[in-house]
Amino acid sequence: MEETQDASLVLVYILKNIEEKKWRLTMKISKETAKEYIYKTNGKIFSAVFTKKDGEKRKMLCRQGVHKYVKGKGLKFLPEEHSLIGVFDLQKRAYRFINSNTLEQITVQGKTYIIKEKK
Repeated sequence: MEETQDASLVLVYILKNIEEKKWRLTMKISKETAKEYIYKTNGKIFSAVFTKKDGEKRKMLCRQGVHKYVKGKGLKFLPEEHSLIGVFDLQKRAYRFINSNTLEQITVQGKTYIIKEKK
């Protein structure tokens, strides 16, 4: 009887910590699903971990839909053709691109997703 009480106390403790969001659950998703989640953020802040062109790993806090520093010229290429996602970097206060081919992790609305590679 004492073992079941201990187990129930542990279960209550676990449930309480989950409710308080002290434990983050991570899910594995595909690259295509990750791109969908980013495009569906509708201007909300999210973070992304990816490898830059020079090989450096980068964690970026960003959002889409920012128009403040646009000069009206537009891009001379289509980012989608180069597997790039255009975002506004909130830390550097500048427009940047995320390479979706090297995307490793995103956090959207408090949920962390790890991008699984195709085998």
